[in-house]
Amino acid sequence: MQNVQSAVEAIYRDTPCTGHTSIEVWELDLANYQSVLTFGELVRTQLPRLDAFIANAGMELQKYKKAEDLEIQLTVNVVSTFLGAIVVLPKLQETARRYDVQTSLIFCGSTYHIFGPDDEFYVGLPEDKGMFEELSDPARTDIT
Repeated sequence: MQNVQSAVEAIYRDTPCTGHTSIEVWELDLANYQSVLTFGELVRTQLPRLDAFIANAGMELQKYKKAEDLEIQLTVNVVSTFLGAIVVLPKLQETARRYDVQTSLIFCGSTYHIFGPDDEFYVGLPEDKGMFEELSDPARTDIT
């Protein structure tokens, strides 16, 4: 949460929102499932309404690293992105019902999302292992 205050000040300075907008910054670590769940709890209990949620995570590392027992890019870019959407969905639904509006749940992607495992990856994939487990195996990944 470095530079949070300066970012908030820049938003107030550079946009016409002063006087009728309140900016709050909540910590969210997509490499930590508990952080995502805590964020969802804050959304559900602290916000009066939620009209849209944009699920956008994108990290690329050149070094192998794990988080939550998976390769970190899977944890952040896939699992936590969808977990975040799931935990805010009740607030989106509540807002739609209470205010008779259409809410939006949006997933952003990039061209990197098309570069999943190729057919060669599936050859010899053990039946007792899941895809994420295999993609998190340092011996099977192309991350050094």
